[in-house]
Amino acid sequence: MQLDLPFLRAPDPPPVPDVDFVRVRRARKYILRVRPDGSLRVTIPRGGSRRDAEAFLGRHQDWVAAERLRVAERHAPVE
Repeated sequence: MQLDLPFLRAPDPPPVPDVDFVRVRRARKYILRVRPDGSLRVTIPRGGSRRDAEAFLGRHQDWVAAERLRVAERHAPVE
């Protein structure tokens, strides 16, 4: 019988919003876009890797949060 000890379990990772990684042969750099619904699109340039794209996304989390607020305000319904 296996005991379930919650303090020994790894914490659940935070929920990751929808992120689409798109490889574009003509792209020369990583590009990060926030869509109106809050999802993200990361463009991977030629010679780039998914691992580098994920690291790029991780380095820009502050920007993503600020941009999501800006996009939400811009696309909020007018009352």
